[in-house]
Amino acid sequence: MEELSLVLRTSISQHQVEFAPAADKLTEMEASMSGFYHNLLEISLMSEQIEPDVRLAALLQLKNGIEKRWRNYCTNPLSSEEKMAIKEKILMCLDEKVPRVARQFSYVVSRIARYDYPDAWGDLMPHLFSRLCQFQCNNPTYSDYLTFMTLRMVLTELASRQLMAQRSKLQETCQNCLPVLLQSWDATHQAVLNILTTTGLSHDDPRTLLLLDIDINIEKSLRRIARRLDSENLYQLLKAVVMAQRSLCEITAQVQQLPDVIVERYNKILITLSKICLEVLDCKPPSSLGGEIVPEIMHFCKRCLLVGSENREALPQRFLVNCMNQMKQIVQETSNDKSNVSEHQQSPPFEWTNDELQELIKCLIFKYFPLSPDDLELWNDDIIDFCTEEIGESWRYNIKPAAEVLFITLLREKSAQICPMIFETIDYLKQQDRKDGISLNTVIMECAIYKSLSLSASELFDSFDFEDYFEQTLIQRVQQVQSQPYGKIVHRGVLQLLTAWMDIRPFTKAIKTTWQFIAASLNSQLDFAVRFEAANALKIFLYDFENDISYFRPYQEECVRSLNIMLEESNDDLKMQILDVFNRIIERTDTTAIKFIVDLAQVLHNIWNNSEKHEMLRCSVLVTMTNVVEASRDMSCHLQAIALPMIHVSCNVELKDHVYLMIDGLELWTSIMHHASNLTPELLSLFTFVIPPLEQGCEEARLAFHICECYLLLGGPEFANHRSFDALARSINYGCSDMAEDILGYATNVLDHALQVAPRVTAEKLGKCLIYLHQQALNDQVHGSKRTSILLLGIWLNILDAETGPDFLRQIFEQMDYGMATYRFVQLISASIDTFVEAEQKKAACMSVLLSMDRLTNVNVFQQCLPEAVCTCVQTLHDVCDESGADEVMITDGDEGEQVVVLGGDGNKHQTRSRQLLRAKVTLRYPLPQFITTHLNQWATKFFPKTEDFNRFLASNVDSLILEELNTFLSANPQ
Repeated sequence: MEELSLVLRTSISQHQVEFAPAADKLTEMEASMSGFYHNLLEISLMSEQIEPDVRLAALLQLKNGIEKRWRNYCTNPLSSEEKMAIKEKILMCLDEKVPRVARQFSYVVSRIARYDYPDAWGDLMPHLFSRLCQFQCNNPTYSDYLTFMTLRMVLTELASRQLMAQRSKLQETCQNCLPVLLQSWDATHQAVLNILTTTGLSHDDPRTLLLLDIDINIEKSLRRIARRLDSENLYQLLKAVVMAQRSLCEITAQVQQLPDVIVERYNKILITLSKICLEVLDCKPPSSLGGEIVPEIMHFCKRCLLVGSENREALPQRFLVNCMNQMKQIVQETSNDKSNVSEHQQSPPFEWTNDELQELIKCLIFKYFPLSPDDLELWNDDIIDFCTEEIGESWRYNIKPAAEVLFITLLREKSAQICPMIFETIDYLKQQDRKDGISLNTVIMECAIYKSLSLSASELFDSFDFEDYFEQTLIQRVQQVQSQPYGKIVHRGVLQLLTAWMDIRPFTKAIKTTWQFIAASLNSQLDFAVRFEAANALKIFLYDFENDISYFRPYQEECVRSLNIMLEESNDDLKMQILDVFNRIIERTDTTAIKFIVDLAQVLHNIWNNSEKHEMLRCSVLVTMTNVVEASRDMSCHLQAIALPMIHVSCNVELKDHVYLMIDGLELWTSIMHHASNLTPELLSLFTFVIPPLEQGCEEARLAFHICECYLLLGGPEFANHRSFDALARSINYGCSDMAEDILGYATNVLDHALQVAPRVTAEKLGKCLIYLHQQALNDQVHGSKRTSILLLGIWLNILDAETGPDFLRQIFEQMDYGMATYRFVQLISASIDTFVEAEQKKAACMSVLLSMDRLTNVNVFQQCLPEAVCTCVQTLHDVCDESGADEVMITDGDEGEQVVVLGGDGNKHQTRSRQLLRAKVTLRYPLPQFITTHLNQWATKFFPKTEDFNRFLASNVDSLILEELNTFLSANPQ
């Protein structure tokens, strides 16, 4: 053990030449020394003999060992004997005096408890409870604090276990903990109140802080067990917590006079108690709590909000946020639960009187909605950060959004009572004489009223004509105060109000006026916060596709110029918002966006180069660049110099950025390929990055396989003979056996395109995958449309390549003789013909059967195949031909027919190439009746001495009705 102590002491040296060998030595001792971790525990407990830093090093080694080797299924787990020895001694740590060592001891105990309690360490809780019972709040010790902290950490670890068997055991543990914790908390809480209220008491006594910390740990432990208590105990806990909060809030004025270190702990206690209430309300519907507890919570929270509104320093902000969230949850859940809980179970109905509700609503609007002095200071000092803060607000943690969410919740449940209050505030604004200058307080209150009106849009849109109010009142108000010192605050508030209403209900009357107002608000001479809200309003207004975009075109150039200026002034977070506005402009203006997208592309290039550490901004750049390429259409080739380096970074799996950027990068790559005119060396060199995404998620694979299709259509046979296609073939051959069903569908699309472009090369390079897929289909391992797609691959290979087709049939049916392979193929198609949904697919299957039989040399095999082949032909003719017997699955040079319309209209060049590939298909160029007639005539002379023998064979082996139908179709289409 002395040697181990010496190595640990050296391992914490500040000199690398000393600690590096020591670290290696510790690794060696871990592997070779018997009882290594028990010895570490012994060293960490030697508080008298060994210095704290060495003991802490030993404890950290023990902690890491528990993580790696405590569980039985770990590599080289600890022996049962060593585990038992550690558990027998480790609770001696509860007498530790050094805080940094003590905290690590608590963590180690909690991790062992996670793995072993209660089955293999049943005496842990009894031991902790026995120490808690000895606690005396009038003389707290550090050992008491350490015991409570350890219990809290243990409960935290146990509460994180999710298996059902562990949950039931945890529930029993929590039920046992509650009385012990409540008993300790009752005494501690009274002692804390005495400390906080007794004048002349020394508040710098270490025992005072120790008692406050113990109280905080008890409350955190109660929070950990709250979800696992039954209804009776939960009600008892909640009532105690509400009473404790009330007693603490009554002395808040006295507490503010105490030292900061006391006030800080007082705030923590209040916040923790409010979190317990939230925890209880989250796991139990208010209606199941019973008694008067729900009205009591509501009245208490309301009182706290009123107190906090008058003096924001009186109560901690996070506590007020939690009070708002408690009220929101009770109002929300109570209305939801009334229909689900029987009458005798429901708590007494909680109803605000009109006066109480009006008092609360006015408090929210006029005290919590207005911009605070801190907000205004930030606006003046750092406007960019001010706008960024507006983006990031969260109702769970920040007081203003929490107040807004509570307001919305109350409004939805009490709209009949609250809506008249909102109309009163609007009338109040109308009655004010605001012509002779404005004060800051007046403006802030005015914007708070605008905020309430914006939050009420979903409730008021049927009863309030906002468009008229906007045109007749709000625009005039902005014009009136524009030159005033605080006019920007009103302007911003009106824009926020306008955005909220446009998002709820499309405008019908004030469309032209709104375009003018938004465009004017984007003027670069105005305050940035105003312009930023105007950009948000523009985005929402553009989102309404019912608005006539022609009204925007006169302002387009001016708005784009202003947005570009904002991009230069913005930080990375705001740039994302502004790029989203550009996306909306491009989507709505389409071809007219070409006027500015060249400059925008260069701006995106600059943003990309300056945002290496901001992945989300780069995602926005990729999305906008994709829209730029789509808007450029045939002119997008000049954008490749900017776009391809972005794709390189986004899709290169060797760079860490690909985790965030890959999908957006693949989307951009797809757009580039859709509009590319030819396969340039730059595009070809990029292809190597499409291989890894094939093995990523489903969305990545979908996009990557589609990009492969684009390369095949763009490069044609030359690409199929390139080494890039070799790499793709190797990847597909290697991974085909592990592909999920969805990804298999994407892969078959690529194989289909490859066969149409270069059938023989595809068969050679992707033969392994083709054979594997067909064997899976034959063995019924693949079903439905996926099986049909696979069969079509073999069908087309047999049509397109007379040399490779026969060999392929021999391999998939595992037949050396081509005749038997053909017989199996004819049987397969005959049995599967009804599974092909499209008439063109059936026609291809029928043609493939005829061509495979045409290559037979064995008369007996041919005669075995012929009856089923004739039946297949008749079935296909019924689906392919119209009433007159003409083949409908055709494309002529003069009339491209409906098939082309179905597969694409006036789109991008990729769609054009797809249509060209489609028109080249034999199924769309050659009528099936003539195709059948040709082959029947050839067979009559090839396999029979006379034509009469052929006809007699058909008559004796094929049903007469089928022959009659065949003759009807063929006679309607003479050669």
